[in-house]
Amino acid sequence: MRVDYLDASAWVKRYYQETGTEATQALFVEGAVLACASLGIVEVLANLVRKRKARQISETQFRDSKCYGF
Repeated sequence: MRVDYLDASAWVKRYYQETGTEATQALFVEGAVLACASLGIVEVLANLVRKRKARQISETQFRDSKCYGF
């Protein structure tokens, strides 16, 4: 079985449109088995909080990511 490892910067592309988002989204559409380090969850959340504070994403987009509920 193939497992694709994604670091936090790749997971953020799941919730925020930037260079490389299409390739990352394709992994989710394909139903690939994806993994990350347990610290990756915290890194993704921190990155999305920073983007929310910088008004790069809205409060609704942040809530829709469901990353805050870990």
